[in-house]
Amino acid sequence: IQKKWVTQVNYDAGDYNNTAGDTATTYCNELTLGGFNDWRLPTRKELVGIIDYGKLDPTISDVFIAQDSVEYWSSTSPIIYNNNARIVNFYDGGEYYYEKSNDRYIRCVRNK
Repeated sequence: IQKKWVTQVNYDAGDYNNTAGDTATTYCNELTLGGFNDWRLPTRKELVGIIDYGKLDPTISDVFIAQDSVEYWSSTSPIIYNNNARIVNFYDGGEYYYEKSNDRYIRCVRNK
């Protein structure tokens, strides 16, 4: 599924850290899956932690089955350029910044 990091209304208002509404963070926070309801948007470090840099297209570890080579939002947002958030691309393992008003894929995580 793809979602924005912030809604277009919040982005246009310069409220770049307000993740209320139909956003990636809200989706993960409200997700109930496998009997668990403590899901959240992963940090950049967590997403990078599942990359296998010996692979390409997709670079995601073989532990994860049938994953697309696409860009996934992280919960990591820079202090400057705070209208952007960090994404991780599972095609090549690269890390990039994208404007929070863009749609990107979501991979929700939970703590053990």
